Amino acid sequence: MEHTPNNNERPNGPETLEAARRREIDAKLTGIGGWLITYSIYQALNAFSYFFGLTGEKPLLDEFTRLDTMVAADLERVISLTSILGGLSVVGIIICFFLMSARKKNFPKACLLLIGLQTVITILGASMLQEPMQTYLAPIEYRAFLVGLLLQLVINFLWMLYFVRSRRVRLTFTQ
Repeated sequence: MEHTPNNNERPNGPETLEAARRREIDAKLTGIGGWLITYSIYQALNAFSYFFGLTGEKPLLDEFTRLDTMVAADLERVISLTSILGGLSVVGIIICFFLMSARKKNFPKACLLLIGLQTVITILGASMLQEPMQTYLAPIEYRAFLVGLLLQLVINFLWMLYFVRSRRVRLTFTQ
């Protein structure tokens, strides 16, 4: 009598059932989708906020100049520094989009560098603005500023973790 394997038995060939399932899952996870699309949207919004932020900082600078010229001078330095670093961030975003579309192996490392730069910009800008914000904002507005800062740092950490641990990232960017 001839034995026919059922679906629960492992095949006798070189590939086990588990390996076949893993290959099938890997095939579904290869490509730009899922959280990578979310990350792309997130970085596109970062680039737009940088450009719109430049136009929004002038009225803020005028208001601080009216209140305190010393604070305005500090704020102007902060705006200059964050504009330069923000410009670098936009260049990094463009490079990452290029690397992502070409599925380059360096894409995850470039994103980690970009997120690191954005974290430095966030911390640097917040530390330079801390005193004027604390002085001129109402306590509830200042707490909202601190919560926003903390939220940005958590988001950056989660994106870094994603690029280090993601199976999709590992499978997609191989060229």
